[in-house]
Amino acid sequence: MAACTSCSKPTDIDPFGGIIATPYTGIGSDIGLCRRFRQNQQIDAWAAAPDWNVLLRLNLLFLRGEVDVNANYVAPLNEESLPFVPGLIKLHEYGILTCDSQPFEKSSEFITGKGWVQKRQRPYLHFMLPTLHPDIDIESVDDLIESLFADRSILVSVYSECCEYDRTITSDIRFRWRVAPLTTGRDRDTYLFRTNAFWNKETVTICRRAKTSKGLLKKAWKECTFFPYTSAAFLTPHTNQCGSANDGSNFEAAVAMRPVAIGIMARNWGADIDLQDLLLRYCKEMALTLTSVLKVESRIGRQHMNSDGQGSSGCSE
Repeated sequence: MAACTSCSKPTDIDPFGGIIATPYTGIGSDIGLCRRFRQNQQIDAWAAAPDWNVLLRLNLLFLRGEVDVNANYVAPLNEESLPFVPGLIKLHEYGILTCDSQPFEKSSEFITGKGWVQKRQRPYLHFMLPTLHPDIDIESVDDLIESLFADRSILVSVYSECCEYDRTITSDIRFRWRVAPLTTGRDRDTYLFRTNAFWNKETVTICRRAKTSKGLLKKAWKECTFFPYTSAAFLTPHTNQCGSANDGSNFEAAVAMRPVAIGIMARNWGADIDLQDLLLRYCKEMALTLTSVLKVESRIGRQHMNSDGQGSSGCSE
């Protein structure tokens, strides 16, 4: 069993004590480190990113399996998301930082020890778009948001990321609600909390179990996972999809760009929608100036991860 070169912990054990089935093959300076030390080091690299484009490139490393973490997810990419990686990578060319996604699923199967399990998933995609990027016109961001709200096949929520939200807001949500703090010269609809979903209808995954396949029909569905922030009541100062450093501080490169967080999901449970393709189509059809914000090439992100992000993070129990 190989030992971490920094703390002597086993390198084939994850932070929760589970066995890592596939040996780590990430970037050079991380090979030989245990999962916990590697994650802490990589989080520091994200926090030290000098600008939005480096954040995008670091996220490309995550999507390609070269690092363990992205801004919102401290674990390798889920297998169910692997078929969508090419589409997710393409979105980064438009300055879009993808945070979380889920594909369509409609399954019913027998699982030993659990019985018959039935599962339904609505596809969703959660992503960040900067509003102060020098190569992105904020009017284009507004137009993209309006186009998404006009699409009757999806539900949409938008809020101003990296802002402080009032914990006392009630769940009596309206289509538009100004909850983001105002900043001089930036009092515009871009930063409103907006949603066309209902705060009590935000479930994106349901499941039910029974001993027999016929018994499934008599079981009530159980809510499992939920669409991010369909109600302003859920927005708190700790709502931060752009990530935070090991000391809890927000990534400066993200805060400087004042990104908006956008979530889209299929309106109907039976709709198998490729949300990555849908979003890319809107970017192209509207001739948004987001195009070619960067080339999809991860070398700069890799250099940053190997040098700037080393820091002094160590293993913590």
